[in-house]
Amino acid sequence: PREVVGQGCERGCGEFPKPDYGQARPPPARRTADQAALKDKGFIMRRIKERESDIRKLRKSVEHYEGYIQALDAGETPRDAYGWEIKQTREQLQSQIEAWLDRLEAKLDELGYYQDALDALGGVAFSKANLKKGDLLILIRNYGVVRFLRGGPQNFTYEFTAPHMKYANGEPMQGQAAYAEIVRRADEPEKE
Repeated sequence: PREVVGQGCERGCGEFPKPDYGQARPPPARRTADQAALKDKGFIMRRIKERESDIRKLRKSVEHYEGYIQALDAGETPRDAYGWEIKQTREQLQSQIEAWLDRLEAKLDELGYYQDALDALGGVAFSKANLKKGDLLILIRNYGVVRFLRGGPQNFTYEFTAPHMKYANGEPMQGQAAYAEIVRRADEPEKE
């Protein structure tokens, strides 16, 4: 019986359409190896924002736990933001702080990596300061020309100029993007 099963497996593997499977699999692997995402300023900016958020959260957690340790050292009962008593020992709190500090160090390294990748692509050329309402822009996403409406510190709102990109009431559709996703102004010549 063992030989019969082995022969069946060999026959099944021999009949499996290897070229089709091989053709379907490599593109994602090639994209990963090429690190195409690191050539996209929008992708990099989103990763930078995520890392900055993680860093803020970790620093806040460390500060809270250091406060709990100070309360324990002062002989008080530490309480969280909701008034619940913290039942961990000083050693447990210190161990958690050390774990968070290790994660914080890793997140800072990642942030530096993504900032270097953004700098290698030329940084962010546009901001709220050098754009005004009505400016026509070309984005990384192939939406054609879009019109700048308003901007915040890191993102901006635009409306589509294409005639088919309208809501049922006739108003132009709107979207949001990071300043890093702006390729150029529509009136500037295309760079090669």
